[in-house]
Amino acid sequence: MDVLKIAIIAAVMIGVPVLVIFLIVFAVHKLAKEVPQSGRRPGIGLGLLLGFVAGLIVWFVWLSWGGYYENEFGQMQGPYRPWQVVACGVTMVAVTVILGLWTRWTASGPFYSALGGTSGFSFAWAMDALPQDETGLSAFGLVMVIVGVGAGLNVVATLTSIGATIWNNRLPSNA
Repeated sequence: MDVLKIAIIAAVMIGVPVLVIFLIVFAVHKLAKEVPQSGRRPGIGLGLLLGFVAGLIVWFVWLSWGGYYENEFGQMQGPYRPWQVVACGVTMVAVTVILGLWTRWTASGPFYSALGGTSGFSFAWAMDALPQDETGLSAFGLVMVIVGVGAGLNVVATLTSIGATIWNNRLPSNA
């Protein structure tokens, strides 16, 4: 399969669930009538784009290298070493929190950066795994990556949003 077809398949597989979650977050954002933070900060679109780029970069930095290896018991392991996955997860969480706090919207901004991060990370994973797949299991693996990364980053976004909202509401200027 050529790269363009794989990219289209990955974009559809990632885009549909992310679009559904985006529409839910956007509806809640509009219903809440959230007041934007002051200063020049990224809005919804730029928050999504920055999250997407960050997801791509995090995957490439931590998971684009390495390969299968033999552990101390002689069993094949891989393609990622456990410390790579832990470092990747910590970096994704940090990036989601930082981008979420930097956006214009205190409550919904972290969710936009989480959605972008999920999309970028999943797309990078798909572009690595799908071309090598001979069994068709990488499509299921992509679904697992989308669900796992998406759920994890949305928990991070929820905690970031709650923390930022509480912090902003306790400041004297908002009293």
